[in-house]
Amino acid sequence: MASSALLSTWTTCAALPPIDPELEEQPITQKHAKIGAYQLTRKLGVGEFANVYECMKRGEDRATAKKYAFKAIKKARVQRHAQLHKAKRNIKRVDTEVASMKKLSHGAVVRLYDVIQSPTMLYIVLEKGDRDLYSFLDSHEYADGCPDDVVKSVMRIAALGLRHCHANGVAHRDLKPENILVVGQPGDWSLLESDDDPCKRGVVKLCDFGLCADVSSGENLTDFVGSPCFFAPEILLDGSYDGRAADVWSLGCVMLEMLLGHAAFSQVWCPPYDQLKNDDKFRAAIHVAVQEVKAGCTECTPSPLYLLLDKILELQPYRRISIEDVCQMEYFDLMQTSPNGHSKMLRMTYDKMRQSFGPGGSPTKPLQRRQRITRISQNPREEQIVVADTNVNDLCNTNVNELCKMPSPIERIMKKFGRVKT
Repeated sequence: MASSALLSTWTTCAALPPIDPELEEQPITQKHAKIGAYQLTRKLGVGEFANVYECMKRGEDRATAKKYAFKAIKKARVQRHAQLHKAKRNIKRVDTEVASMKKLSHGAVVRLYDVIQSPTMLYIVLEKGDRDLYSFLDSHEYADGCPDDVVKSVMRIAALGLRHCHANGVAHRDLKPENILVVGQPGDWSLLESDDDPCKRGVVKLCDFGLCADVSSGENLTDFVGSPCFFAPEILLDGSYDGRAADVWSLGCVMLEMLLGHAAFSQVWCPPYDQLKNDDKFRAAIHVAVQEVKAGCTECTPSPLYLLLDKILELQPYRRISIEDVCQMEYFDLMQTSPNGHSKMLRMTYDKMRQSFGPGGSPTKPLQRRQRITRISQNPREEQIVVADTNVNDLCNTNVNELCKMPSPIERIMKKFGRVKT
């Protein structure tokens, strides 16, 4: 009975293509497996429901062929939940992911190329690149945080991509450095942004829409999803929440990690998220962390980045700055004046027909996740929250009670770059 109900759920997924009865499909565990028009070349990573591979078009020379990310979703893994309604929910999330990506055509959002369905698998072909923002921050040069100009370059394009998502009724709901792909090196970014092709202007690209939601109706969301250290407090503490406002909070957390670097971000920002099973403790701890960051901002030489951080890390969602207002900040220089004198936003949208296979395209990054945490996708009041092998406090080597004693995070960065007020 359950299996037939789940099969029926798959068949009602409007965004997924019908099962191809003539699909040539070798086991994905087989080396260089051939699946439809694609041949796998190597394994890139493992997600909650899927394995991700590098692939190329069959018949092309491997040395010169354009490479793609090939997300292989096992249906059995998606629907394995013991509770039927949650298994159906997982299937619907896969459908929502594909439906949402079909809506998006923007240089700051990873491109969807193809979707293939077999009786047991679903395959999604995406852009592939070399690294994500987490790996970018992992480099020695940025281990202690990024200079303002690098943060600005990343945030202005990421904000523009998020604006495109929201304008098309899509809330990402899992923004974090692992889900932002970096293109090229900072020294090359000005050339990318001036490219005549809008889809090549993105120095970063949003990816992994596995937890996204349709917010086109304007109604609040109620399900608890996200990653520790990045999901907005109201997702846990309130009965419902605005998906768009929650995304803005997550973008602010990404910005904070860029400013501080991994170690300081973990020490200052992550401990509250180890209190997820107790609403009161989490509420108190995140309040202290926010106040600590904002206090640090006031000690620094005024900068648009820190003023923006103050507006983004607002605990009350209705007071939080919108992504539209973020993009219109003069500091980000996204508003351009047309020949007739009208102002318009930097254009990075492209014709959806150009999403089909062809020459060109911009490099992006395989889907990866940091090892210290795992993505939360269950309500903590119903099920145990899953965190990686060690908890956040162990990794941070601190606790919430020590949080107030720590140096201001922004002040720490300002001292590093010699910009503290005297």
